[in-house]
Amino acid sequence: MDVETNKAIGRCLRNERKARKLQQQDVAAAMGRPQSFVSKLENGERKFVLAEIFAYARALGMSAHDLLDDVEGALTLPEPSSKVSTGGEKDPD
Repeated sequence: MDVETNKAIGRCLRNERKARKLQQQDVAAAMGRPQSFVSKLENGERKFVLAEIFAYARALGMSAHDLLDDVEGALTLPEPSSKVSTGGEKDPD
């Protein structure tokens, strides 16, 4: 994963935590990790391991599936510009 991807994931994790009115310390305690660990995840300073995503989701009281779905949505990039046929036009050869 590149740095920008890690940062995007971290922003999503932070948004989910704040939406639940939790502090980093709360999540860290639930994960059995120090607060600095959660801070590094949320700031994109640490590469993600799948087990950590599951632990973070459990700490938020949500499923890993839902958390990853939110992350995927945050990472979705717009499709490259291309001419889209509306059905009535012929595509150029």
